[in-house]
Amino acid sequence: MAENGKNLQSMILKKYNFKIQDITLERSKGREVWIVATEKGPMILKKFCRLEPRTKFIIAGMEHLRRNGINIPEIYPNVDNSPYTIYKSSCYILMKVINGRPPRYNSMDDLEAIVNELGRLHNASKGFIPPAESDIIDLLGKWPNMMINGLRILSRAYIIAKKEEKNTEFRNIILKELPYLIQRTKQLILALKISEYNSWVGKAKRKGSLCHLDYARYNLRICPDNIVYIFDFDTLAMELPAIDIRKLIYHIYYTNLYDSDTIKKILSWYQQSNPLSKEEWSVARLIFLYPIEAINLFEKYIKMNRKQNMDNIISLIIKSIEAEKKLYDDLRNYDAIINKLVM
Repeated sequence: MAENGKNLQSMILKKYNFKIQDITLERSKGREVWIVATEKGPMILKKFCRLEPRTKFIIAGMEHLRRNGINIPEIYPNVDNSPYTIYKSSCYILMKVINGRPPRYNSMDDLEAIVNELGRLHNASKGFIPPAESDIIDLLGKWPNMMINGLRILSRAYIIAKKEEKNTEFRNIILKELPYLIQRTKQLILALKISEYNSWVGKAKRKGSLCHLDYARYNLRICPDNIVYIFDFDTLAMELPAIDIRKLIYHIYYTNLYDSDTIKKILSWYQQSNPLSKEEWSVARLIFLYPIEAINLFEKYIKMNRKQNMDNIISLIIKSIEAEKKLYDDLRNYDAIINKLVM
């Protein structure tokens, strides 16, 4: 057992009523996860990259969702009956291992199952009240500022590309594609002002509304009988459900595992498990069209030193722009889809 494993065993795992047989580092790079062998079978030890107040918020949200029927791995309490253990200012949780497989986006059975579960998650989040002493992650009402900041990032990236002396393929792509994304973002900002966004936010604040914010295949497992388990709630926040739907749709388009009916099917399945009003779907369309992931990549591009190797970030940006273009094309008949969903 490595030295790090010994430290974990002596300082963290001694807080649990299990006989520890071995510890193996499963994943690192900021989100450390270990497989812990015990006399009762394998378990997962996960390090939260959050301080205790924020961990309290995330754990409270997870427990609320589990009580309301969402499939989340069981968290084992320590000897102090706490769901987490603190070591060197970081919080650790010990969880049950779930044996399953990642969903396949090109399998309609899998896709229906994970969309269904997403709707159930959002519906189950109603009534959630964050603990008073927790660091609440509340993103409700933040879309206007987010879009305005995104517009600044796109505009700045365009200016940087124009100033590039080398006439590269990437520079030509930016000069060709960014004016459209900039114009689209301006239109979304104006549309948001006259939409029912604030009304939906007010409703979400009253009733409770949690979002995973990273609902994609790598955080999901399909188990027997098509039961879906959800993992990695590090990004859990109070937000409108449309953000999670957008993330899932984008990821499917980014990986090229879609067909012409994918969006229609996703919206239809979601509506069956967590019905939205026509006005709410109209607001959702605005975030579906907002290029969140591309903007996040452009922000990294702007901050990078021009002497750094930028091949990776350039490749990701080009791929993200292509995904946005395909998504935009397939959203052209959005109103017709929604009119059939909400009579």
